[in-house]
Amino acid sequence: MTKAAAALLKYSSSDQKRELANRMMRQRVARASLEPRSDPTTPEAAAIPESYYRLDLHPAYLNLLARMAELEPPDIGGVPYFRVHQGLVRDTTQIGGLEYISFSNYNYFGPKDLILHDKLVHNSIQMGALLSGARRIAFRHNDWQMVDDLLQRHRRHYERVVVILEGVYSMDGDFPDLPRFVELRERHKVFLMIDEAHSLGVLGARGRGIREHFGLSGNDVDIWMGTLSKSLASCGGYIAGSRALILNLKFNAPGFVFSVGLSPANAAAAFAALQVMAAEPERVAELRRRAGLFLQLARERGLPTGSSKGVSVVPLIVGDTKRCVALTNALLKRGIDVQPILYPGVRERAVRLRFFINGTHTEDQIRWTIGIVEEEWRRFGGRPA
Repeated sequence: MTKAAAALLKYSSSDQKRELANRMMRQRVARASLEPRSDPTTPEAAAIPESYYRLDLHPAYLNLLARMAELEPPDIGGVPYFRVHQGLVRDTTQIGGLEYISFSNYNYFGPKDLILHDKLVHNSIQMGALLSGARRIAFRHNDWQMVDDLLQRHRRHYERVVVILEGVYSMDGDFPDLPRFVELRERHKVFLMIDEAHSLGVLGARGRGIREHFGLSGNDVDIWMGTLSKSLASCGGYIAGSRALILNLKFNAPGFVFSVGLSPANAAAAFAALQVMAAEPERVAELRRRAGLFLQLARERGLPTGSSKGVSVVPLIVGDTKRCVALTNALLKRGIDVQPILYPGVRERAVRLRFFINGTHTEDQIRWTIGIVEEEWRRFGGRPA
């Protein structure tokens, strides 16, 4: 601590002392996030402690189990949270078949850790990585070989490392070679996190996402994250993973602890959508056929669709904001409603129209749309891809 800081602490009020301490802590975290830990004595990484890559050995989780154990004796009765309510909670609620009068309505990573994420992951992931205090490195889109190289160079300098991908990338409509990243997870002893916002209900024979698409086990990925606002026609989100992960988040994640539960209407809508998806997997197959047709026809006409795999999202790369907006409005006049994606959503040279294909689009609608898009694309100076 500097002499100036010591003097300020001595003569400041409690609030001023607290603010100064917080400022010093933020500066310390910022420096720590940029400075790797010292190399081990051996050239190769020494044995990575299991607590650095196993969620069930994470200190916060073990501490939580110890605190919960203190509440288990019969005279206390156990942890009172997260009981399942059978029906609506009003003045009374049903729990375990009994009726009760209800009065109850109402960080994993830090400076010693490393977060590697695809450069095209959603902004919310990038902001979360920044706020975590961990060092953050973005790698080339879908480049598992670059991740392998980064881990060989950096893994031994950090305690916990997480690699973050998306199941389907929302701006480009492509997806990663997930088995390759699972291999890296095992080899380098790191966590793997997948954002399935755009892959649930799209990939896999039954719409169960990128895990089903590649025939992987749920345990091959540590953190599965997704939203209820896309295929499940609701609002909200979810995290799925091991018991250690979920229990720790329930009790220790501020965003969960200091918030309220999902509204009954949103929960019911998402649950109903899941039931329909499970009962009618042909909807998923039809969606992929329609999206595949859209992509095929677009490429046959020379329209620039980037790296899209034609599973639900197909972009039309325009590369100029004014031309992109003009094209959007021209298509609207001809009966086609599609939204532009502009800077800062993407780089200026990558601005685009983003077409979301769904299972109710007919083949005639798709063929007609591609014809009109091609006409307007040429009219505004578009060139073959």
